[in-house]
Amino acid sequence: MLVLLVVFVLAACGGDPGGEADPTSTADTASTLPPTTVSETTTPNTVDDVDELPDPVCVGEGERPLPEFLGLTEEEARDLAAERGLTIREVGRDGECFPVTMDLRSDRVNLEFVGDVVVGAAIY
Repeated sequence: MLVLLVVFVLAACGGDPGGEADPTSTADTASTLPPTTVSETTTPNTVDDVDELPDPVCVGEGERPLPEFLGLTEEEARDLAAERGLTIREVGRDGECFPVTMDLRSDRVNLEFVGDVVVGAAIY
């Protein structure tokens, strides 16, 4: 009985990787991304050059990027978002992607951090 329950739960969590995304779904968008690890040596404390940032793993290519957030500290990013009338949503930190809803909102910026530094920012 326990085996059937586990199989049922796993089947319910699976998706059709070849199908179109369901915009009403609350599935974890990060589950389609390849696994990654971020070593402590790549965690920047301050960033002078955005090119030195590690690549984001939770903010994907299909979103509208906001490069002006890259390299900012968490506090600076919150201030910039407030200044622009945007809410923020943390979608990942230190290589771990968080489950997020797939609702589209143009008034929300999705941020990914490594340490206290923004490495990915997009509106979707």
